[in-house]
Amino acid sequence: MFYDAIIVLGQRISGGEVPPELVKRVERAAQCWIDGLAPTVIPCGGQRPDEEAPEALVMARMLE
Repeated sequence: MFYDAIIVLGQRISGGEVPPELVKRVERAAQCWIDGLAPTVIPCGGQRPDEEAPEALVMARMLE
C-alpha cells in the first residue's frame, strides 16, 4: 500500500444523470483500490437543492 486513502471529489449531478467525468473518476478510484494503492476509498461531495441525493452517496453506491 502506498497511500492511506483514495479521495474521490464529487461533481454536480443534474437531472439524476451521473456525468461521464464523474463515472471515470469513480472507476479510476476503484481500479486504484483493486491495485492495492490504498485500503480505503472515500467519496466526498454535497447535495444541492436540485439534486436527488448527495454526490458522495451516489459515488458510494457506484463503488459497491
